[in-house]
Amino acid sequence: MSNKFPHAVDDRKFESEPVYLSDLSKCTPSSALSQDRRRGYWNTLRYETDQLSGVMLIAGSKTAAKDITYPLNLSGWHSISLGLWGAESASSHKMLARLTNEDTFTTFTLPTGDPRSEPINKYKVYWNGELTPYHNGYAHDPIWEIYWKVADLTDLQIVLGQETWRIAPGEEIYSHESYPAMPAYIKVVPLSDAEVDEHKSDISQTNTRRLFTHTDVGWGGKRATSADELRRNAQVELFKDSDYSRIYIEAGRGDRTYYLSEIGSVHPYASRDNYASDSERLTDEAWEILRGQGLDPFRVVVEHIRDIGVEVHASLTMGGFNYPPPGDKIDIGGSFFRNHPELHGTSRSGERSSRLSFTYPESREFVISLLREVASYPVDGIALLYNRKFPYVEYEPPLVQGFINEFGEDPREIDEKDPRWLKYRSTILTQFMREVRQAMDEVADETGKRNRIGISAIVGNGPDENMLFGMDVEQWIEEGLVDTIIPYTSAPRMAYLEPSWEDPKDAEYWVNLTKNTSTVLSLSIRPSALGVVESRKRVAPLYDADRKSVV
Repeated sequence: MSNKFPHAVDDRKFESEPVYLSDLSKCTPSSALSQDRRRGYWNTLRYETDQLSGVMLIAGSKTAAKDITYPLNLSGWHSISLGLWGAESASSHKMLARLTNEDTFTTFTLPTGDPRSEPINKYKVYWNGELTPYHNGYAHDPIWEIYWKVADLTDLQIVLGQETWRIAPGEEIYSHESYPAMPAYIKVVPLSDAEVDEHKSDISQTNTRRLFTHTDVGWGGKRATSADELRRNAQVELFKDSDYSRIYIEAGRGDRTYYLSEIGSVHPYASRDNYASDSERLTDEAWEILRGQGLDPFRVVVEHIRDIGVEVHASLTMGGFNYPPPGDKIDIGGSFFRNHPELHGTSRSGERSSRLSFTYPESREFVISLLREVASYPVDGIALLYNRKFPYVEYEPPLVQGFINEFGEDPREIDEKDPRWLKYRSTILTQFMREVRQAMDEVADETGKRNRIGISAIVGNGPDENMLFGMDVEQWIEEGLVDTIIPYTSAPRMAYLEPSWEDPKDAEYWVNLTKNTSTVLSLSIRPSALGVVESRKRVAPLYDADRKSVV
């Protein structure tokens, strides 16, 4: 097998010549195709490039096209890629595809902009790491080639679809919105027996399954109104048979929960006459439809992740109890922060802060009640996201008075980085972590979970920053309070847009801290918008340096 492209994430490693299936007018049913632009139909369009010609399909933002099937009529193992036309002026183009033995679509997203005027590596996530030879296609807009996967295509066909969602009642032209979808060809490359064996060996190995990924509230996608749409929007099929062994899925931000909570706030959050956007309105309406069907969106997605053989851990944003206007508007249901001003943080100058303080037992008890609730779902663990609106402990009166009693000095009058004060203040979150550990063990017993519920924590870049934010991570690890520690970035103050861990030596502190402990180290790769090829290049040295895992 060729190794000319060590970082390739496409089909260039296979030796056989590719086959281009470029006449998509063969799709069935033919009644779903039209030579004219019609709502609900795929418009056929002949095209020609210097290398190939065929019939592509076009569905616009108001088309709401029906699902269609391309008859592959192939046998044996092949790699599969899609060639998708994308107009440079389009804001977003997407395509849905699945094999006929699959229940859930995979979504293919095209980049925007003109590739001729952009750095080529910006688009490596979407195509072969170089300009597709069909760039000068119809109307001089690019045909983007997106690698999908390897599969045994015997007796299988490909189903193509357009992602569509409801924006208004009825079946009028304004009732639905769609992502433009314009498939030009399907590309398959036959695998030799040796390549099939190598592929099977690759997906069966477990020693490289050390990647984790996190998805925030976006797992709900575009206003899903059915279990099938929820599973599709979650976009987790790509992690099956990959080096990803764990998916973190956001269960809530503070007490704004993305599951059917009996404790926190659930959609709708705001009055019907006070929506901040159409997106907010549509999301609320979707949740009402799902509840009417007896569906808990979070449970549907969690169970779907488990079905593909990947661990699922539920995350909660610790600083999500209050947001600046207009994000602070919650006038339906409860708002723990709003209803409990006595539990707000206190700044160094004595003013009330915009944070919920974990100094108070009542705050910690409420957060733990949310964690207990979400841990009762079929999840393998929970994750505490300490990377937003830190610190969680400030200068609250009980904490200040306790320090005065022990050290005879007012912490507001000494250096804010005085190690005595930082160590004393960190005892609050250490106690909280003990309480979380106890609660998770109790939930495991109550729900009959076979394994201990894992606890992950996202923290800062090193000991100085973490202590400044009230987190004595070294103590947590020493006491076995955290099973996976995730330094959010190597950049200061958790700057998520800055590159992280470009030099494996930056992780030495963490490697040494977790060595010979039960705590797994997982380094968070930032920024999150890195392409697949660039991510692979960033991760490979960390693998070689024997870091335990990467998220």
